Amino acid sequence: YQSINETSQINVKSFAKREMPGPLLSSFAKELSSYLNSGMAVLTAIKLIEGQHKKEKKYASFLGSLRTMIEEGKSLYQALSSQSVYGMPDFFLQSINVAGQSGKMVSVLINMGTFFSSQAKVKKQVGNAMAYPLFIFLVAILMTGFLIAYVVPQITGIFEDTGQELPEITKFVLGVS
Repeated sequence: YQSINETSQINVKSFAKREMPGPLLSSFAKELSSYLNSGMAVLTAIKLIEGQHKKEKKYASFLGSLRTMIEEGKSLYQALSSQSVYGMPDFFLQSINVAGQSGKMVSVLINMGTFFSSQAKVKKQVGNAMAYPLFIFLVAILMTGFLIAYVVPQITGIFEDTGQELPEITKFVLGVS
């Protein structure tokens, strides 16, 4: 019974976490890499980033939880994976884990920052590219609705006035409307 309860709590906690936005993750990785590249310790770099982003409450909370866990002696990977503010992509966490063990943290963070920045640009471009077709689709739906609701009933009135029987396709369209 206890293991089921623990599993459901973990799933609820991970479900409640909101995924960190790509641009923010990119910014975090790039800032951290530049501080680490200058020779700073991870804790000092996190403190500096936290000081720069005090006005952004959720991000500051994320950085504060990282700082606290790193002060307790956890690695960056452990702190990132156990914080409860943002959900992190699994491949990002695993890359940080491997980078921490191999001593390639700066280059991995630079690559991750570039990757998430590029990914955000592509998502924005896809969103912009889909705006026009979506607009055209909505206009087509509205026009079709207008035709079925107003024009088709007037055409049926013409057929009824002349005493002609309605064509089967017109009967079908009337049934749909």
